[in-house]
Amino acid sequence: MSITPFLSYTVVDSTLAPQLAAIDSQLTQVVFKWKSNPLAIQYSCSKDSGKTWTLSGNGGQDTFFAVATPADKSPVSLWVRSTINNDCGISPISRFTATTKACSPIAFTATWKSNPICKGSTSIAVLGNLPGRYHVWMDGVAKGQTSEFNIPISNMVGKVTFKVLDSAQLVCGSTEKSLSWSAESISRDQLIHSLDTAKPNANCSKFVWVIYDCDASSVSKLWVVQNSKRVQQLSNPDYGQFMATINSGDSLWLEGASSGGCLAQSAKAVVTIVPKPNASFTYTQNGPNFTFTPADTVGEHLWYIQTGAGWLSYDKKPTVNLPAYSNQTVRVLHDLTQGGDSCFSQAYLDINLGELSTGSKTITQIRVSPNPIKQGGELNISLPTKWTHAQVIDATGRVVKQLKSNETNPSTIDWMFAKGMYQLRLFNGTESLGQVRVLTAD
Repeated sequence: MSITPFLSYTVVDSTLAPQLAAIDSQLTQVVFKWKSNPLAIQYSCSKDSGKTWTLSGNGGQDTFFAVATPADKSPVSLWVRSTINNDCGISPISRFTATTKACSPIAFTATWKSNPICKGSTSIAVLGNLPGRYHVWMDGVAKGQTSEFNIPISNMVGKVTFKVLDSAQLVCGSTEKSLSWSAESISRDQLIHSLDTAKPNANCSKFVWVIYDCDASSVSKLWVVQNSKRVQQLSNPDYGQFMATINSGDSLWLEGASSGGCLAQSAKAVVTIVPKPNASFTYTQNGPNFTFTPADTVGEHLWYIQTGAGWLSYDKKPTVNLPAYSNQTVRVLHDLTQGGDSCFSQAYLDINLGELSTGSKTITQIRVSPNPIKQGGELNISLPTKWTHAQVIDATGRVVKQLKSNETNPSTIDWMFAKGMYQLRLFNGTESLGQVRVLTAD
């Protein structure tokens, strides 16, 4: 007879598994929260599917647990159980899952604070809509927590690149944005005027005339600046001239603007007012020879007689033989020019001449025809003596041509000089025979 064994057991009613209360998902961690169970003694958690267990914080009394991740958008799981005071000793396991928060680009802005953008200048770039704590790189160079940047504009077109890192979201990395520019160009080299910028400009009046020639491709507007104040706008910014009323020591320069508003200043000039030259003179007579002595010897001198045979000299203290003007009143004129604007003066003396000896006569009666003459024409010369060479002198006193006598036809000269007034001075060897004024007409 066989006996059937019986096993008796008692089933204990276990507590419930931890109940999820909330999930706080961040970029690099997820905090799981569960409801408190009054029967639970402490809670333990496992991040590796039950291989290892760790008490929650506060000796297992906390009802939350954080699981960290190395990156955003990472899947996370957590197992949670509690220790209970009954024969089972441990509650069922709850399995929680979540995903960390995803990064989003930093929506910062990059704009130009200063306009227009001008080549050769520095413009200010500004970053906006930045995080509370951040770090910036400009073209790869760390700039710290800065939002304004001085950008040198060395080229007509270009760009600058910024990277911004949110210090509260380091795991997300930086966000990059570029700011471009298209510059305008205007510089002092494109603003040219006639005043000397290396030393003070002497001026003999309260007015100064200035010639200017500016780069039409860059200069859209042009002003005259006097002692740092714009005093007039010039209607033609390309080229022309203007007159300024000045006081001694005034500084003058030009300020130009491009079409977009970029500004540049020309080199500065200083103007000083000086006295006009004194062209007055005296003379002494030794027989037929007259010597003229100027009161002011500084500058360029021009002495001349306009009537009769005529006479002209550029000497500082000339001596002239005047028998050709015997028994006449002759007007001797003296022009004196010194360096500086309007630094010109003229004086004359009317000299009553008696009978003068012709024994040492040096002025010869010279006649030319036609006078005026056209350029390229043949100028006929009439004088009672032989001449070997001649000088053609323009209105500024410059000798523009040396001519030799044409031996085959010594009474003519091929006149190849442009429209203007000239003096033709004739010589016989080293002896001056005198001179005559010749006008080239159209």
